[in-house]
Amino acid sequence: MAQQTLINGNRYSFTNITMEWSTTVGAGSPFPAGIFKSINYDASQDPGIVQGNQIAPVGRTTGYGTGTGSIEMLISEADDFFNSLSGGGTIPLLNIDFNLTVSYSVNDIDVRTDLLMGCRMSNLKQSNSQGNDASMVTADLSIMKMYRNGLLVFGDPSF
Repeated sequence: MAQQTLINGNRYSFTNITMEWSTTVGAGSPFPAGIFKSINYDASQDPGIVQGNQIAPVGRTTGYGTGTGSIEMLISEADDFFNSLSGGGTIPLLNIDFNLTVSYSVNDIDVRTDLLMGCRMSNLKQSNSQGNDASMVTADLSIMKMYRNGLLVFGDPSF
């Protein structure tokens, strides 16, 4: 199963994938590699413009960074993940912050590790259709801070 997972639309061999979360329920244990059928994430940051009292811009600020993404799982694995994440249902699923550490091999030698901090599910979708495909659950993510292969993508480095 781990060999078929997509990261940002590309197929990679997972060397490790762990999920960590901290809630009022406590910390959860990592799930095995391959729980996600796909994981996608991207970041954007539009610089702010300093206009002053002139027509032409006089400067630029760092602006606001945002991170979004999505995860896709089989329904049976999603049930286990959601149950553990919410402490058996004591916290609503869309109110829980958690971190994702995604490690994958690009060419079977070079291992990349991305860290997605402060993930919160913002939309849950379930697709059930007749046929051979298993039922899938997709969750959209809001991401507070992102590191791609160890480099901070956006955010305050001191945070």
